Amino acid sequence: MISSIKNTKNLGVLYIGSKGKWEPTYDYYPNGIISQRNLTGYTLGTNGVIYGPQGSLRASATHLTNYAIMIANKGTTKSGKVILKP
Repeated sequence: MISSIKNTKNLGVLYIGSKGKWEPTYDYYPNGIISQRNLTGYTLGTNGVIYGPQGSLRASATHLTNYAIMIANKGTTKSGKVILKP
């Protein structure tokens, strides 16, 4: 959950550009405080990307690389551990 992140400066901020100006949109917390989203009235399963444009995936480049290696190796990690089976 995003509120458990200890250092918000480690988040990759999504910027949207318009007319030559880039504005931060998601995961931008300049004061370091992540406020809780008000989910009053929200129904589970109605918005798969409520917490971010990437489906709330939060991963480092290293973790994404390890994931890609595991997928390329048909579910086996580079250390030989089977994570997914056919």
